[in-house]
Amino acid sequence: MPGLQDLPGKNRARGHLIGFAMGGSNTDTRNFAAMYQSANQAMYDHAEDKVVNSIKKGGNQFVHVTPVYDDPTSVIPTKVNFISTGTVDVRCEFDDTAAATYRCW
Repeated sequence: MPGLQDLPGKNRARGHLIGFAMGGSNTDTRNFAAMYQSANQAMYDHAEDKVVNSIKKGGNQFVHVTPVYDDPTSVIPTKVNFISTGTVDVRCEFDDTAAATYRCW
């Protein structure tokens, strides 16, 4: 996967843009971005888990995830914007860094 080997050894992940548990593809490479594992985990903990739980309880969700590339020549996003509306609303921005900083509103 482009960019994956450019991230530090054990802190890298093939981050799903739309998580598999939400119906995102596990094979289509357009659904993946090279991410720090810590940022990928933060996205799951603070956004995806809420949406997955809503779906499991019969809720309806529209999910829109956008990788943001500050450097147009890089294949590694600098952040990922996660917006889901429906039964629960989740709006977060995750920095694709080892520190895995984020903000939700």
